[in-house]
Amino acid sequence: MGNNEKGRRLCNDKRMGSSIPKFFCCPLSGKLMMDPVITDSGITYDRTNIQQWLSNGNIHCSLTGTEISHKLLPHTKLAADICEWKKLYPQLIRDASQNELQWLLHKIKFQDYRCDTFLNNITRLRNLVRIEGWPPQELQKFRPADILADKLSSMSVNHIEGAFNEAAEEIICLFKYVEIDITTVQKMMTPNALTMVSFVLRNSRVKRRIEAMQLINRVAVGEFMFVDQIVYVERVIKGLLEIAGCPLVDCNDKASTMVTVRKLCRRGDQLKLRLKERGCHKDVQ
Repeated sequence: MGNNEKGRRLCNDKRMGSSIPKFFCCPLSGKLMMDPVITDSGITYDRTNIQQWLSNGNIHCSLTGTEISHKLLPHTKLAADICEWKKLYPQLIRDASQNELQWLLHKIKFQDYRCDTFLNNITRLRNLVRIEGWPPQELQKFRPADILADKLSSMSVNHIEGAFNEAAEEIICLFKYVEIDITTVQKMMTPNALTMVSFVLRNSRVKRRIEAMQLINRVAVGEFMFVDQIVYVERVIKGLLEIAGCPLVDCNDKASTMVTVRKLCRRGDQLKLRLKERGCHKDVQ
């Protein structure tokens, strides 16, 4: 029986509504596949999971033991079957999605960002939020923005390379799917968080730099009252001005960025004045 025929049979079998068919689950995670891909061994995995498996140095299929390469073919028929099945059982999918969302946020909150599976969890969370279309107001009850801000604040620029760089980028990207309140803003104004955002602003691919710019624009409230060190203000200003000049940035983002830069400049002037009043002339120069 072909994969497509088997998938259609599962979709048409109402008894399958009580649980997610194993055929739709990734062999590595046991979770419903979001982006099924076929490996050289003929086994289908969720793209994020098999990419993590391969990046960890594994070269054999977890089920067959066959040697596999990084060549992954989209399983479009299975993806279509999963999509149809999800339409039939929206509540089951929503419950499973919520359970996984809570599990991922818990893992991310307590997991060291240098752990091998951290990037995989962050990427899966982004895919879950994006593909399942969680409304920001529904996500808010899980406080994802606070967890992400805390994690960004815990990261060190000394480790900002390879997978750690990607993890910082993924966290910044995730912010566009969640609501940001004053608590999140306070956490984003810490030296580490600003350093990470500044690094992405100046060193990542254009798309990621634009996402970092948009994040800074979103947290540009209260005249950046929580930033208390001039060096971080200047780093962010420099990064914003660099990406704002990119031709791929649309007019609205450029306008918002210039407003943000003006706010940061005012904050910088306030900090310099405060330093002068304290007699710290050397720090101001």
